[in-house]
Amino acid sequence: MLPIIYSWGAANTAGYTKRAMRNALTLMAFCIGNIIGPQMFKSNDAPKYDPAKIALIVTMSLVVVFAVGLRQLVLRENAKIVSENIENIEFLDMTDIDNREFRHSQ
Repeated sequence: MLPIIYSWGAANTAGYTKRAMRNALTLMAFCIGNIIGPQMFKSNDAPKYDPAKIALIVTMSLVVVFAVGLRQLVLRENAKIVSENIENIEFLDMTDIDNREFRHSQ
């Protein structure tokens, strides 16, 4: 799953510095999740671990809500595209906010 998240982040971010920062933040979030995740499974909840299962269901449900919200945001941003006809715009180190021709993948 992590390679998909990294490649999707790279495809939807323009500008070298912004892309590097986004990848660093993604890695930090992944590491924090790996630290927190096992702490949800407490030995006194064995053998069913119901609180941990509830927490997993809630967080996965939030992921679905955030994905739908992100899709709506991407669709709205792609609708704002303005053609500027700048030559070799792909080689300029412009962020996705500066480059109005940048399209986000869905």
